[in-house]
Amino acid sequence: MKVLIAEDEFYNRWVLSKMMASYGNCIETDNGEEAVQTFCWACRKKEPYDLVLLDIMMPALNGFEVLERIRAFEKESGIENLQKTKIVMLTSLEEPEYIDQALNEYGADSYLTKPVQLETLRQVLTDLGFFPQELDMQQEAV
Repeated sequence: MKVLIAEDEFYNRWVLSKMMASYGNCIETDNGEEAVQTFCWACRKKEPYDLVLLDIMMPALNGFEVLERIRAFEKESGIENLQKTKIVMLTSLEEPEYIDQALNEYGADSYLTKPVQLETLRQVLTDLGFFPQELDMQQEAV
């Protein structure tokens, strides 16, 4: 699995990378603009990401703007529903309107609130159709 982690906090990126290391190759970005560029570049090279873990509150572009641009790029590129990259929004905001906006308005596949727990992340990945290997790390929170 190829994973893009878009998170502006260094420690959160580090923990998410550790959590995802057994699942596959992780690439990290620390702002929204870089996340969009990295995503599009990989798609153009025919090496798309399987999963994007996307923080909502980031510099340059926020997570909603990133998600909107990724989905627009997929549409323009002819990437159909089942071929779309799975995108999980990450945030400390538990407001129902943010969840609804992420999932229904912008097209996120799932939503996790911080601190992200390993078991919760595993469950989301399983729900999205990924079959994770056992991870040999202690449960750390982001």
